[in-house]
Amino acid sequence: MPFVQHSNFARPLLRFLGSLGLAMILLAVIIVACAVGTVAESRFDTAMAQAYVYDAPWFIAWLLLLCVNLICAVLLRYPWKPHHLGFIITHAGIVVMLVRAMIGRTWGVEGFVTLFKGAKPVDSLVLNQTVFEASAPGLGERKSRLVNLDVRPPTAKRPVQLKLKDVQVALVDYAKELGVLTRVEQTASNGSPAVRLVFQSAMAPQPISQWLVLGDAARDTIEFGPAQIRFASGESVKRTGVELSTAEAHGLQPSYEPDARASLSPASRVGPVPRTSIGSPGRTRPTEFMGREHGSETKQASQEPNPLTPSLSPSGEEGVRRTGEREIHASSPVSLPNSTAADSSQAKKSRERHFVFAKLPDMTMARALSGPPTGIKAAFRFDPQATEDKDRKGTLELQVDQRRFEFAVNQILDRDVPLSGTAWTLNRAKFLPDFRLENKEAVSVSDTPINPALVFEIAGVAASGKAASRDCDHGEEGECDHSQQKACSPKPAEQAASPHGTSPSAGLTIFYGIDQKLRFAIRSKEGKAEEGTLAIGQDIPLGLADWKMRVEELIEHAAVRDELAPMNEAGAQSINAPGVLVRMRRGAEILQQWIASGAPAHASIGSERVHFSFGRKVRPLDFSVALDDFEVERDEGTQSPAGFKSHVRFIAPKDNSTLQRAIWMNHPADYPDFPGVSLLGTAYKFSQASWNPNDLSQTTLQVVKDPGWSLKWIGSLLVCAGIFTMFYVKPYPRRAAHVA
Repeated sequence: MPFVQHSNFARPLLRFLGSLGLAMILLAVIIVACAVGTVAESRFDTAMAQAYVYDAPWFIAWLLLLCVNLICAVLLRYPWKPHHLGFIITHAGIVVMLVRAMIGRTWGVEGFVTLFKGAKPVDSLVLNQTVFEASAPGLGERKSRLVNLDVRPPTAKRPVQLKLKDVQVALVDYAKELGVLTRVEQTASNGSPAVRLVFQSAMAPQPISQWLVLGDAARDTIEFGPAQIRFASGESVKRTGVELSTAEAHGLQPSYEPDARASLSPASRVGPVPRTSIGSPGRTRPTEFMGREHGSETKQASQEPNPLTPSLSPSGEEGVRRTGEREIHASSPVSLPNSTAADSSQAKKSRERHFVFAKLPDMTMARALSGPPTGIKAAFRFDPQATEDKDRKGTLELQVDQRRFEFAVNQILDRDVPLSGTAWTLNRAKFLPDFRLENKEAVSVSDTPINPALVFEIAGVAASGKAASRDCDHGEEGECDHSQQKACSPKPAEQAASPHGTSPSAGLTIFYGIDQKLRFAIRSKEGKAEEGTLAIGQDIPLGLADWKMRVEELIEHAAVRDELAPMNEAGAQSINAPGVLVRMRRGAEILQQWIASGAPAHASIGSERVHFSFGRKVRPLDFSVALDDFEVERDEGTQSPAGFKSHVRFIAPKDNSTLQRAIWMNHPADYPDFPGVSLLGTAYKFSQASWNPNDLSQTTLQVVKDPGWSLKWIGSLLVCAGIFTMFYVKPYPRRAAHVA
């Protein structure tokens, strides 16, 4: 290297970079860093050690500087002599191993794939990396960023930012566990009555708070240990002689109008929050959570839009009322003995708009546009594989009292169809292949049946419950003959059925009367009953240890909405998923929203709709893999697993060729598989990782691709050969020359 030898600048620089002193400093720092990483991994976890040591930028730069030091140390000895051979080989081996590490870090792949027996082949794997992605289709922008939420969670002072032209998206908070939080707010006029109950006991460190909403099948009942607590309309037994559960069973309906905002469309709500069960004192049982579909949209009652809140604002346009698995259906208000005959016998015209969805076929969402609710149930059946013209848009099933109707959707679109034998007519049916709410209007964003829905109206005349009850033909013991589709009056209280149609059980019913006052009725398992008026703040013993209940708050017209919130907020019910708080800014407008891992969401800010999601990064594969069978070997005489074996099938998309392999512990499978594939490190290696003892048709495989695998062995062999040469080969040529 003549240039280096005669350069006034290059030679000193080369001496410094290849000096032994620099090498000792580099090695000392690397040794200390590895020790710190080992301690961090043992005390915390691998992610912590990788984030602060092994994957830290300074550590990577330190290794690169060590590589430069090794190369410069070899160059300083040019021209090389025979006794430099071992020195050169050793340094070359270390450099090769460092290069291999960089190749594996940059192009290597490590992830997992979960397979199910009989399921479709999988053509992607899940990496152990978390990615946050945001897109604005209207702006033509889509960006993503890797985030380490467990080690470096975002904060308001240190957010994770993405910029989509004039829309700034940032992560400003992180929660290891999110929950669904029910928020109940007062509205001006429309809305359902709601009460907030507080349960207290000396055994519980904190009181338990729970909302009950009248007329909402998902929120009108809770289970407290063996007892059931209900919120219902009407009066207690002493005032009317009739229990509400019986009135509901015979079709009586409260006279209030349910708030449109108390319901979420299937495409937008977090998921149906089931009846709450307070399983043990001091704790609430988590509710189920269904991730929302990408592309759904709703708005909350406040000024800031929120996709997790009800879809319609209080200003008035269309709304929907969710009627679920225990829908209260009828067409008249509750009739009490002291009601006037004129009020109870007056017929009322009703008009109701229904939303039914193929993905939730048995759930009706209805909004009374005028008059009392109709009580009609609807179900939408859609088969994407249908070939007949009459079935391509599905079928609609209606239940009116004891009558059932079924229509092919193709035959009722934009038509008025009378429901024979009833006073109702089906109007304005509209089929939406890909349902969305845009500007409070139900629209279809594409012709592909991604989220099929049907919107229609029911119109007719609803007869009053009491007027209809005069025509009821009673059977024995006060039962009614429904064969003529007549309304029925209730049984006596002592023969009343329970809310679920079974024999009376222990429980507490809170009644909301037409005088807007609360009353209660308690029934013990022995059949003992107690009734009375219920005031705000009044404690009621529940008969379970020292537990007491009181009504803390009553809202006559309540708007109910579900939203995601961290579990540290009171009342949140876990969905067993982490979440991030997304803040969007466009000009002076700011919007914040929690999103859950693996549940894409979106929101509108200004005129732009922004989609965002976060979760494990998914890497596509250029082939697919399927599980043919999964075997579990157990120790003889026990149920303890001794080993697992997965029989998988690899499928090449180009020629549709297949390759079958068996994978078990310490026996991985490579794909593509050809002679010498392990030496090159270019194939994917599938190893048995875990299994599900509750589902023997499921297996999880670890997938590794290490393109620098061969360099690791080459470098190791070079280091061994160099050391051997320096200590055992170098003296012999000198000794031979000395003897000569």
